[in-house]
Amino acid sequence: MSGLSARGAPRSCYAFGGTLNRQSGGGCPDDVSTWLVRNDVHSTYQAGHFPGRPVVPGVFMIDVALLAARLYLAEKESLAVEPRLLEVVSTRFVAAAPVVDAFCLRLSVQSSGDGWTSRSVFTCATDDGPVQLASVRLRLGRKAA
Repeated sequence: MSGLSARGAPRSCYAFGGTLNRQSGGGCPDDVSTWLVRNDVHSTYQAGHFPGRPVVPGVFMIDVALLAARLYLAEKESLAVEPRLLEVVSTRFVAAAPVVDAFCLRLSVQSSGDGWTSRSVFTCATDDGPVQLASVRLRLGRKAA
């Protein structure tokens, strides 16, 4: 599966220099997992994404959601090849995602027809408690071997 593994070393995300780590415990049901997303706050791309008030680009969140779903499926399913992205079903950016060191991704994946549907909810910690930033729903399918 292209070397995908939900355990061990953090996985790099897209071109932003971030990493993704599965969080253990938390009492999540089998179809839900929680991930810590470490962000490279010094990335020149992010600094240029709305200068003066940088935010994490939405494409970064979509890419992280896809990587988390693939890693989750690599652990839960016996697949010969990694699932391919069939559709970005929906994205909803609830709040501007500040460029912070880390944010949380809560992922659920369900079988649907010949593939899977994933839902990712991104949150970050603030002085007032956790804030939901975005939700991303993806449809993944099996690649031909």
